[in-house]
Amino acid sequence: MKNTGKKLALLLAVSLMLPMIAACGGSSSNNSTAPTSAPAKEESAAASAASEAKSEAAASSTAETADDASSDPAVTIKFSMNTAESSMTGLQYKAFKDLVEEESGGSITFEIYSSGSLVDDAGALDAVMDGTCDAAHGMVAYLDGVIKDLTPLEIPGYYSGESFADFASATNGILSDIFADYDIKFIGSNFQGQSAFVATDGCITQPSDLKGQSVRAAGTYIAKAVEAWGGSPTTVSLADLTSALERKTVDSAYTGYSIVGGFKLYEMAPYVTYTTITESYAALIMNMDKWNSLTANQQAAVERAAERWTEQSYGIGMDFRTQYIDEMTAAGVEIADLDSAATKAFTDLTAPLFDEVEGSLGEKGQTLLSTLKELNG
Repeated sequence: MKNTGKKLALLLAVSLMLPMIAACGGSSSNNSTAPTSAPAKEESAAASAASEAKSEAAASSTAETADDASSDPAVTIKFSMNTAESSMTGLQYKAFKDLVEEESGGSITFEIYSSGSLVDDAGALDAVMDGTCDAAHGMVAYLDGVIKDLTPLEIPGYYSGESFADFASATNGILSDIFADYDIKFIGSNFQGQSAFVATDGCITQPSDLKGQSVRAAGTYIAKAVEAWGGSPTTVSLADLTSALERKTVDSAYTGYSIVGGFKLYEMAPYVTYTTITESYAALIMNMDKWNSLTANQQAAVERAAERWTEQSYGIGMDFRTQYIDEMTAAGVEIADLDSAATKAFTDLTAPLFDEVEGSLGEKGQTLLSTLKELNG
């Protein structure tokens, strides 16, 4: 800061020199044969001086920013998730950890507790609210029992487009408002991948393919969606799903491609259908007292990290999508990859579920619902 006056003086001097140099370099007559080497040297010297001044100013600005960051207290954020570090979700949150620590200049340490070692998905909301953990991966199925305005995000087809960034951009503001009513800071939406069908006797490419089938469906609204598509929803735990498919206790299952690939369900049911329906919603949430304990610089750092994370979260999810397709192809699995137009045959049938939940929503929930309807056309 104390060298700022010198830098300004140097920049002023350079700006005054430039017109004089330009005048010296001009030709006064057509017969002039005056050499141009001297003015060129002066011009080069002026440019060099200007460049040096700008470099010093930029260095000073960077140093001042670093000084601001270095004045922030060291903070540890204890984050809980129910998945393994090596899973798709685990790698997504590792990316967020790295971004937060980078953006905060190291003043924030994002400490990840994986595989439910601190709290499981069912207890994540309570744990964030009471401060047992500072932040957590919150699955909507365990959130909307308390936060009713999130219910639309549990309906299959809440977003069936092909741009997760568009979804995040359209919903971040209203989600922040909804969570704030419960003293929770909403940080961002995690890309959970996309929904998929895995079946024992042929790819599911249209709702009529499910007619007469016993379909594993996890959750109230997924069961209602399966019924709307013509199938018979059946409750089977994830731990038992592999054997249920192998024994044909169920004919098919509606889940996410991360489950189909991660649990190798395709080995028992070698017909897989990818859709563009975004898989069950999940948010990165933080205890509001913890958020308020951060300095303004640190809060800004977390928000910058969250903005960058939207793209990284999506990229990691799509990398896993490609990896699983490659593995399935090598294993001889038949894959149907539905685009958003083909997926619409399914989401058109689940659209009435939005109207079904509307009456239970508050003002903010209805705003969220309207936003989702608009996103889905």
